[in-house]
Amino acid sequence: MRTRWAWAALLFGLAAAFGCGSKSATCKTGAEGCACFENNTCFSGLTCASHLCVNLGGTGGGGGAGQGGTSGAGGQAGSAAGGTTGAAGTIGAGGASGSGGMAGAAGTGGAAGTSGGGGMAGGAGTTGTGGGGATGGSGGSSGQFGCQMSDVPPSALIADFDSGLPAGGTYVYSSPPGASPSTSIVNGKWHVTATTVGMASAAQYWAFGIYLKGNAAGTDCVDAGPYIGQPTGGVQFDLSGTIAGTGCSAQYSTVDSAHLDHALDPRGIAGSSDYAPQAALNPTGVVQTIKMPLTGTGAPTGGNPQIGVDREKLTGVQWQFTTAAGTAGGCSFDFTIDNVKFY
Repeated sequence: MRTRWAWAALLFGLAAAFGCGSKSATCKTGAEGCACFENNTCFSGLTCASHLCVNLGGTGGGGGAGQGGTSGAGGQAGSAAGGTTGAAGTIGAGGASGSGGMAGAAGTGGAAGTSGGGGMAGGAGTTGTGGGGATGGSGGSSGQFGCQMSDVPPSALIADFDSGLPAGGTYVYSSPPGASPSTSIVNGKWHVTATTVGMASAAQYWAFGIYLKGNAAGTDCVDAGPYIGQPTGGVQFDLSGTIAGTGCSAQYSTVDSAHLDHALDPRGIAGSSDYAPQAALNPTGVVQTIKMPLTGTGAPTGGNPQIGVDREKLTGVQWQFTTAAGTAGGCSFDFTIDNVKFY
């Protein structure tokens, strides 16, 4: 707009200065202020505008630079199916040619968006090992380990076996893998027996236990805090039985999430070499009520990692038969367990 107004003012001034009468007497066709040639041109350095040769005082303005392309939109955040690829950027428009000037440079194309990374799928949950007529293993997981929830049980009673196996189920295992303890319900009590053969270079650990499940699916841990007294409360049970053989022993453990192998039960956060603190058992032919506090005098010790058991994240109670390496003739175990509960 500013260029058009300048031309109009110039032409008006020329018309006022030269007039029609003087143009025919003194103007030379193609000269400044005079008529243009028939092909609408003038002498060098002049421009034909509205049929008059004028000096515009400079060359044409350069073309405007082309507008840059719009950058491509980034890919959406990755899901399990992979992220959406970003759209390519729009090519920039070329610059407009100036009057007598250089054409504007074309805009640069926008960069394509980056593809989103694929989401990671959760690992399938591990089914718990049934054993000794177990009513079921621990529930599966969506790839998360540890106690996602803990529930308070309806009472302090864990199992009395009068109605069979406890609702949470029982289990047995052996390390190294092989034979394991035999279990049965006899007269409303849990009867467990085992006969081992000594190994020269390896100790044997045969265990049996009761799952503590906070919910029916077995995905929650147990919060026994309301039933375990402070500071010396824990788990108690009635025990009678015998251990025969040299290098033969038995232990008890209260198991929580921090000492449970997550490969066996997704409620655990421990590894295959970890285990709960242990306390020695010395049964007799007479029934004894054994009390195992979680902390303090008489509580199980050791374990890996060597940290206390969390009463709000319990996963089981366990008994173990141990046959030391090099035990000649093996070991014989015969246990009867009843009235397992928190105190």
